[in-house]
Amino acid sequence: MDGLYISGLPKELTARAVQLWHIREATSFKGCMHALYINDESINFANVDYRHKILPGCVKNSLNELSCAATTCQHGRCELDGFTYICKCFDGFTGPSCSEVSTSPAVALPLINSCDWSIETGYYIDPLTKCRSTRRLRMTKCSGACPSLSTNGTLSSCCKPIEGKRRYFRMTCASGFAYRQSLEFFKECTCTNSVC
Repeated sequence: MDGLYISGLPKELTARAVQLWHIREATSFKGCMHALYINDESINFANVDYRHKILPGCVKNSLNELSCAATTCQHGRCELDGFTYICKCFDGFTGPSCSEVSTSPAVALPLINSCDWSIETGYYIDPLTKCRSTRRLRMTKCSGACPSLSTNGTLSSCCKPIEGKRRYFRMTCASGFAYRQSLEFFKECTCTNSVC
């Protein structure tokens, strides 16, 4: 095999590949490829011989494992929805990030604490540099409802992590540049009186 082409071909090979039905059309892939494994080996797109119009990670609106990890659904849970995400709000909350108290009389505010933590496993993509962690990480996130309200109807109790530990890991960029990054990991969340 002369080469392996993923999600595109050089122009000199495209016409012949379409003619032989090796591909249906020359522009069939558009979007984000989060990861590629061949024989259980992860392919690092930053270290390939030739790249054309390839950026590390996935653009902000593309579907990827970290869509929900990077989202703040304050009083709800994040769910992937096609090529984006939506926050499914807990009872008593509304809004795009479930941060608003529902004024609907049909919905009662939660009387129990549903604040909890969850784990999402995937590559961390730095939102500023678009560089990616060199290995998959177990990222933790607090979500859920805290029932207390202040007198003006805004939340005064938020689901927040307690006793987090900062962990360091390596990041790599498409340019070949590498650096260390850190995130806070935790194993417990609780309702605390603070600004959400």
